[in-house]
This record gives sequence, structure tokens and C-alpha cells, in this order.
Amino acid sequence: MNRKIESRKIKPAKGRRKISPPEPVPANTAPLRALLVEDSAMDAELVARELRRAGFDPVWKRVETAEALSAASRQWRATFDALREAIFLLDREGRILRCNKAFRDIVQKPFQDIIGRPCHEVVHGASQFIPDCPFIKMKESRIRETMTISRNGRWHQLTADPVWDEEDQLLFAVHVMADITDARRAEEDLRQSAERIQNLYDHAPCGYHSLDKDGLFVEINETELGWLDYTREELVGKKAFADISTAAGRAKFKKTFPLLQKGSLVANLETEMIRKDGTVLPVLLNSSAVRDDQGRFVMSRSTVYDRTELQKAESALRESESRFRELFNNMKSGVVIYEAVADGADFLIKDFNTGAERIEKIPRTSATPDGAKITSIGFPQGKSWQSTTT
Repeated sequence: MNRKIESRKIKPAKGRRKISPPEPVPANTAPLRALLVEDSAMDAELVARELRRAGFDPVWKRVETAEALSAASRQWRATFDALREAIFLLDREGRILRCNKAFRDIVQKPFQDIIGRPCHEVVHGASQFIPDCPFIKMKESRIRETMTISRNGRWHQLTADPVWDEEDQLLFAVHVMADITDARRAEEDLRQSAERIQNLYDHAPCGYHSLDKDGLFVEINETELGWLDYTREELVGKKAFADISTAAGRAKFKKTFPLLQKGSLVANLETEMIRKDGTVLPVLLNSSAVRDDQGRFVMSRSTVYDRTELQKAESALRESESRFRELFNNMKSGVVIYEAVADGADFLIKDFNTGAERIEKIPRTSATPDGAKITSIGFPQGKSWQSTTT
């Protein structure tokens, strides 16, 4: 490495004493010229520093041999062409100054048809700069600009970085054209997967919601919103679960939500929510907690099942049971309901009506809650049956 040093003698130093401020150098003082041959820029800088300590004011610049410059150029070109990203340099007008092999392969043109041509012509096949061109935006913003384009079935991200001269004028722009097709496809697959999961969440046959530590809705699916006739904007971040619960529901929530925050689960809790029109929605609620890395409560995770139809069925069943019981008890004939035990060797009384009490003159209280054996109750039919089977 050859370095030419041009220096003016300011004031020699004595030993290692502190150097006084340099005295003005007469205008006619001839500079001291020297040629320094070093193989390390650091060594050259050390020599220049010692010259400064000696009172000189060195002005030096790097001088390379033609052979070294040629070798450096070949090394730079090999490195430039080895890069996977397509790179090209643009002048102030957007003409291509140079490019690497990756860029040539993308545009499928020889170097002689690329160098000196406008980038919009080579890259986009356009007669002028395209809308939102990152090079034009970069010249205006004076910072890096990017855009994504599709070309021949591949996706590319274009990045333009400015390089400024000492007078803060644009010297040239470094344009990088990175193939992001695989990343774009992965991103699209991820987006579609997220959409499927969101669709499953929103349109599940049950309601889903999450509450923060204050009981406010932070998430809710479309199914539950449809049941309640609210919009997401009306609930999320604005209403608490207690706000749309009946008095009985609020009492249950006040009791169970603190336990959930402490670590308990809410399982099959029957409660009531209030629709937007004021009608009551009976639901079955199950909840667990989402916690952070420190175990602190973040939000609840709840499933809600509409019990409207089940409640109707339960009510119909109770009504049917009531009608059966009324018919059973008011029949004139005696009716006994029993269950075979011991492989049919005996029977347990489950129930009998008032007709059977009247006919057999046996009170219903004779049948214990667990059932009494028909042979021990005293029914004549039981005695007869026993005598014919023994």
C-alpha cells in the first residue's frame, strides 16, 4: 500500500513534553513531501499520528498501484455478482450506472442493453417512472423508500437508498431488487390459515368471548354477537359482562369471576344474559384464564351455549311429568310401577298410585325411597305370584 504524505512543519516537540499550540506557518513555507509504503492502513495512520505529535500537520491520501486497483476491481465485481439480491446503481436521472449478474438474470437482458438505460424502461418496460416509484420518492424524502412489484409470476421488493456527496447532493442511488416470492407465499398461507381460524372462531356453533381483569369484553365472536343482537363495536372495550347480565347473573358473576382470576375454572355455570332488546338469554358458561409468563391474569377464555331450546325442552318435560303425575294419581285403577331384581326372582316397588292404595289398603309410605320388595309389601298379587313361581 503506497501512501503519499504531504506535511508542513509546525513546531518540533522535545521528548514527550506537552506540545504547545502550533505557530502559524509562513505562506512561502514549502511542504514536506514523503512516500510511505505500508501494507496496513492502520500503520499509515499511526505514522501520521506520530507526525502530528511531532508538530507536523500531515495531509495524506491513498495511492494504489494499477495492479492493485485492477485486483480490487476484480474482487469487487466477483463479490457484487455473487450476491443473490439483484443490485443496480442509478444516477441522478434514474439511469443505470452498473448492475450485478442477479439483476441481469431477472430482467433477462445483456449488460450492454442495461447500462445507461432508464430503470423504468429496463425493469418495468415503461416509458416513464411508474406510480409510487421508490427512486422518485427517495429523491423527495431523502431516505430509503420501498415498494413491492410482481414480475413474471415472481414477487420482488424494490429498495432505493440515496448516497450523498460532500455538498449533500445526490451522488447516486443503490437499488436492491429482492425476490420475496417464497416469503410472500408463506405470508399468504399464514394469512389464509389465520382467516380459517378466525372464521372457525367467529362462526362456531357456540359463543366465544374474553374478558379483561375488570370484566370488560376484549373479544367476542359473531355467534354470540348474533344471539345478543349487539355489534362488536358496542361491546368490546365498552361493556362488562355484568352490564348485560340479569340480577341473578350479576350475582353469579361477582362470585365466580374473582375465583377464575385466582386460578379456579368455571364449569357448566347456568346464568342469564340480557339481549339488546331487553329479553333474557339463558346460557351455559365455561371459562378458563389466560396468563402471562409471570402467571398474572391477562384475560378470560369462555364458551357460551344458548340454553333457550334446552330450557324449553326442560320446561316441556316438567309439564309432561306434571300431566303424567296428575293422570297417574287420579286413575281409578290401581297402578304399580316396579323393577325386576335378582334376575326376576323379585321386584322392587318404585311407585304406586292412590288407586292401588285404595284397592290394596296399603299406604304409599310403605315403599321406601330405595324401593320395597313386592313380596314384602303385602300385595295379594305379589303373594300369588310368589306361590306360582316357587
